[in-house]
Amino acid sequence: MLSFFKSVFLNKKNIYLWIIWIFFIGMIPLLASFAKKNTDIKDENEISVSVWGYDANPEFKALVKGFEKENPGKKVKIIDIDASNYENKMTIMLAGNDAPDVIGIKTIGSYVNYANRKQLIDLTDSYQKMNGKENLAKNISAYDLEHHYYALPFRREIFVLYYNRALFASKNIDVPKKMTWDQYEALAKKLTTISKEKTIYGSYHEGFYAPAISSIASQTGTNLLETNYSYLKENLKRFIKMQEEGSVLSYASIHLMNTSYGSQFETGKAAMLLMGSFYMGKLLKATNKIDWGIIPIPQMKLTENRTFGGCTGFGVCKESKKKTLAKKFVEYCASEAGAETVASVRMVPAYQSNQAMNRLYSLKDMPVDQQMKDALNPQYNAPEIPADKLTADIDEIFTEEYDLMMVGEESVIKGLQTISKRVKTFIDLDY
Repeated sequence: MLSFFKSVFLNKKNIYLWIIWIFFIGMIPLLASFAKKNTDIKDENEISVSVWGYDANPEFKALVKGFEKENPGKKVKIIDIDASNYENKMTIMLAGNDAPDVIGIKTIGSYVNYANRKQLIDLTDSYQKMNGKENLAKNISAYDLEHHYYALPFRREIFVLYYNRALFASKNIDVPKKMTWDQYEALAKKLTTISKEKTIYGSYHEGFYAPAISSIASQTGTNLLETNYSYLKENLKRFIKMQEEGSVLSYASIHLMNTSYGSQFETGKAAMLLMGSFYMGKLLKATNKIDWGIIPIPQMKLTENRTFGGCTGFGVCKESKKKTLAKKFVEYCASEAGAETVASVRMVPAYQSNQAMNRLYSLKDMPVDQQMKDALNPQYNAPEIPADKLTADIDEIFTEEYDLMMVGEESVIKGLQTISKRVKTFIDLDY
């Protein structure tokens, strides 16, 4: 047996053969991966684009149609991912080198993560060469990472106050042109009807922290990357008080019953709604047609119009084999042509030229008045949370602590102290 072992394994010629064989076996996974990457190319005239809620968000379909019309022979394959699981799915796809050519940017936190992991190409040059780039300037700033942009925005998000004209009229209440937070709280109480026959809430607060918190950060000139959050106390207490008094559906009920803002506002169960401007496009497709309008969100000072929102955009995957066509699609969406397409489905475009905005205002079913124009052209529109390498972590902290405060598991003061402590810990670890 020993002599056999020596003859087979220690023979110099056989050793070379064994080395070659082991090398070949080790190369199989790499060769398979290489083959997969190259077979993925298939049609050079087709790119894949990831989005969320394709059927529920009309701007996606409109942009695809507009791009394909402007570029005959080019096709866009949509990868539609459930909105609630979009970012988790994209993280897995990117890690597995299975991501689409173009990635829809849903939140600032995920954008920062993709960029920091070097998963997006730098699109700064695309922005710099854009015709009329000044029309995009104030919105692309949301994607600024050390003066580089790894995505281009196509839609501007502005939080406004929606109202149901019929429900105001039923109470003989005039719609205000603008109001303070105190006036908003009192108005919601007046508009509330609770009886055996029906329940109509004065307003509706969606089940996340931004309406209560990001709005005040914007109106005080601060942001959520700072660590002194005492200025948020008054409005958080207001939101809790409003649900305790019954002028809004409680936070716990929203989550327990999986309630959506659309199901409340579109069926006349809420007279007002704090929500982003994207909802105008959804109201266009709503089954229940209501007579609605918008005004600026409540303010700390009536002399100002400060709100929050940010942008929605697209980035190009660094591993894409069709970067040229992918960039062309992203550039189209962020251009004036893309802006007019976005405006045509009642969305506010990121590219804010007069022509694009007039396209929005000219739609026959838009309830355009001066209050709407004021709401969609605020003096200041801050992001929910600024782009930073800690954005995703800080966003998670606010989400967790806001949940506890709104269901009564934690007092407002204790919650804000905990947020401050946790954020400081992340900042200290980072630096």
